[in-house]
Amino acid sequence: MFDTIIIGAGPAGMSAALYLLRENKKVLLLEKEAIGGQIAESPRLENYPSIKEISGMDFSANLFDQITNLGVEFDLDEVTSIKSNSTPRFVI
Repeated sequence: MFDTIIIGAGPAGMSAALYLLRENKKVLLLEKEAIGGQIAESPRLENYPSIKEISGMDFSANLFDQITNLGVEFDLDEVTSIKSNSTPRFVI
């Protein structure tokens, strides 16, 4: 059982995973294509907080390494439906 399931391994999804993992939550990160989302295709990122310049692929890989080291569970799969049940649960 996971505390949180996050759909999408772009910067927002991986950042959400990072903060949840730091709070000792069990996190499953799902992505249908590749880590990083659209930002991974950017040849150069500039003026991102604390980073002068980095490629989108390197930025994505660094963030993925960080959450992997904290224990995220990752699955490369497409989410096709979400089913509601009687207990409150949220999917980000």
